[in-house]
Amino acid sequence: NLNFEPYALKTDTGIRCMQIAGADFDYTKVGFFRYIKKSKTNNWVGPYDDAYLKLKLLTYAVPIYEFPGDTVAVYGIDINCDTLGTKLNKNNIYPSSFDFLLSEQGELIAGPTDPKMKRKVDNAIRIINDSTILKHGIKDGCIHITYYHDDVEDQDLTLFVAQMRDAPHWRIAVVCYDDEVYAPLKKLHYRLLLISLFAFGILLFIIWIFARNEGKLKQKTLQEQRMA
Repeated sequence: NLNFEPYALKTDTGIRCMQIAGADFDYTKVGFFRYIKKSKTNNWVGPYDDAYLKLKLLTYAVPIYEFPGDTVAVYGIDINCDTLGTKLNKNNIYPSSFDFLLSEQGELIAGPTDPKMKRKVDNAIRIINDSTILKHGIKDGCIHITYYHDDVEDQDLTLFVAQMRDAPHWRIAVVCYDDEVYAPLKKLHYRLLLISLFAFGILLFIIWIFARNEGKLKQKTLQEQRMA
């Protein structure tokens, strides 16, 4: 039966099972099904907007064979891109930093779900995909570091991008604000400055003591010479 597509969806109340395929939907005509059937290999598909669930999804698809080797079905595991983005940004390095995931082609897979973050994410993606912007590569070029300035917020930021060596060659990016990155260093610099000033003050006091004692010693020596 070509129109048989059972689907299990995890919700807040449990697992919901449903039948998606029907008279109005034939999954065998969907692009990713034909691709997996033809390639006969496991593969990631997406991100794409699912018309039935009304969600942006990422799918890991696995072909199912029947002797002598024809693909008769495709088994898929769907990931909600918004859920993935929330997981990515659950424990950020710094309070204002954010993470996002890109495809090999530079398309956003998952990132911050807050609409207020869209401009920041779009700006970071533009910088990643702009080949004219200088990027400092480390670890055989798999990790790139880019420094840039946000004109809207008038802040300096650092962008870290790491790319998977193997397929699907996704890239994960982390954006950090320099004020937060270098805050501990600035605090250390301030403490060292205070310590230096304090040490310099002590040195001046010691020099003043020596100078005062030397003056008294000279006066006493002159008095003794006069008396002699």
